[in-house]
Amino acid sequence: MKRIVFGLLALTTLVFVGCENDGGSKSSIFEGEWAFVADYDDEYGLDYYYGESDMYIKISSDGVCYVYEADDWDGYPFNKGYFECSRDDFHPYCSFRFTIVGAKGYFEPNNEWEVTDMYIEDGILYMRDGNDSDGYCEMYKRIKGFMED
Repeated sequence: MKRIVFGLLALTTLVFVGCENDGGSKSSIFEGEWAFVADYDDEYGLDYYYGESDMYIKISSDGVCYVYEADDWDGYPFNKGYFECSRDDFHPYCSFRFTIVGAKGYFEPNNEWEVTDMYIEDGILYMRDGNDSDGYCEMYKRIKGFMED
């Protein structure tokens, strides 16, 4: 029975890790663009930004997470997967590398944000700061597009 359970766990891990595409590079469930929608802290609970986002990330298939900040400090409306602005309304902020192990992504030590890992649950990408004793994490939703592009 244990062999069956471990076999199913291994198969599930392979499904979440990704597969090879035609170019031969590894793709993953993390790949794509994600809008920052909320943060969570065990001490204070959820803090939603009421449908506006001032940052998004782009996760590439080669293991790099690119961070973009809004030109407007208030951010831009983000509804049903769409920013009500253009990509040009954001500028590059930083980038850092990560590796995928199982269904989680692990960031290289000493990245600019001190983010340690990421995972997806119920369509939301969580980036966790493992060094924060309060359990802080950021929450992202997948971007379908930019209305003004």
